[in-house]
Amino acid sequence: MPSALQLCPTDQAPFFDVCAGHARALELLGFRVRTVFLEGRGGQAPSADPLGVDYAKERELPGLLGGERPALLVSHRHRAYRVGARMVRRLGNPPHIAVAHEFGMFARRTRRLRRRLAGRDHALFAGVSEPVASDLGASGVASPAVLPNVIDPDALRGTMLPRAHARASLSVPSPAFAIGVVGRLHPKKDPLRALGAFETYRREDTRAWLVFVGDGPLRTRIEKDAGERVVIAGFRADARTLLGAFDVLLLCSTDREAFGVVLLEAMAAGVPVAVADRRGPRSVVGDCGTYFKTDDELVAALRAISSRDQSETMKRARQRVAARFSVGALSERYREILSVP
Repeated sequence: MPSALQLCPTDQAPFFDVCAGHARALELLGFRVRTVFLEGRGGQAPSADPLGVDYAKERELPGLLGGERPALLVSHRHRAYRVGARMVRRLGNPPHIAVAHEFGMFARRTRRLRRRLAGRDHALFAGVSEPVASDLGASGVASPAVLPNVIDPDALRGTMLPRAHARASLSVPSPAFAIGVVGRLHPKKDPLRALGAFETYRREDTRAWLVFVGDGPLRTRIEKDAGERVVIAGFRADARTLLGAFDVLLLCSTDREAFGVVLLEAMAAGVPVAVADRRGPRSVVGDCGTYFKTDDELVAALRAISSRDQSETMKRARQRVAARFSVGALSERYREILSVP
């Protein structure tokens, strides 16, 4: 059985799950996958972990791998790509696939220069979404592929709490129209925009509640400015199990957002999504969500979702996730890139 080595800078959310998806996709092609995080739990991964997870700094990798010569190297984000590019010759020159998870991987001139000095064929690059792949192409990368984040829809739905239990866990009353904002409370995600729009919307809908699930540098500001019917739940490791509490998932991310894993989770869970019209999230949601550009359009989107049946949209959303963002779909993308029969 051929082996594959997967490198990632950190196991922080969502990257542990991202790497799990890639590992399972490669396992479907017959690879035995070893995933190494350069930072994280410091070697505390459970021994029975199905991913074959290890933690090691770059200088520790040769000792960790021993004489192993993987048939494939996959690196996530620029830091892991640089480590992989330095290791690839020592590993016997396996194919090296470097996955960009954000815009601007080679925006810096020094990064572009190092990439050129490494040689034209030292790695094959992929973007986590079509817009990221286009961004790579604009920086001089030849023929970038697309390897998106994926989820297991059936597993996700199997872990979700019943609606009443999820709402009780978040202190949201049963009859509420619950708007969920799930993710880091960071300027990139623009949670303050969600809070401002909610202050307008709640005046016309007395059932409306806004729930923030996540933590980050803007939490103190949100706690200070939050008015009535706003819940700040903080970081929850079980966040995906709580999706059934929401009538809509709201994502206000800036144009720096390259993907949005929580959108996949909401779509698979049957939760309508209202999304700031950015190229990264649009590549995920397609025609299965409600988009807004202005704050007035955001309020109108909430109004529309609260008053219209979303069942057909949710049916399309689940189909889209299964077709494009499942482990099987990612495996087929790898099959094409690697020319595996």
